[in-house]
Amino acid sequence: MNRSLRDFVLLEFALSIPFWGIGALAQAQIIPDHVLFRAAWSLTPMIAATILVYRANKVAGVKEFFARILDYPRVKSKRWYGAVFLTGPLIVSLQYGVALWSGLQIPPPHLTLLVPLAFIAFFLVAYVEELGWTVYALDTLQERHSAISAGILV
Repeated sequence: MNRSLRDFVLLEFALSIPFWGIGALAQAQIIPDHVLFRAAWSLTPMIAATILVYRANKVAGVKEFFARILDYPRVKSKRWYGAVFLTGPLIVSLQYGVALWSGLQIPPPHLTLLVPLAFIAFFLVAYVEELGWTVYALDTLQERHSAISAGILV
């Protein structure tokens, strides 16, 4: 498939400009800082890639593009799913442990239904973001470079 990495990067950059401006205004306390709005920034790689795929291949291309997010049979070693699902909670647990070890006074974890719901929500946002960076950009780079080179470039 003939994809333009340059067009993807430029469109992603253009879609990010409003988020930079709003982030700067929030940082300067001119407007309120809304975490959910900033999280929406994660959707711009998927939006950029979708626009470019639609421009090149219309609706059929977009359907194929979105189908890739559920293309789990391509993963040869299913052990990687453990890393995918456990890395986030492991990092948070490690941060908490280091904070306790360093003597910081932090409250004990308060686990509610919101914790797994937030985990699922953030996982889905990250998953959708990867449509742009992995399915579009990484695949495009891997047509010309090795997997390790393409991964480093992304």
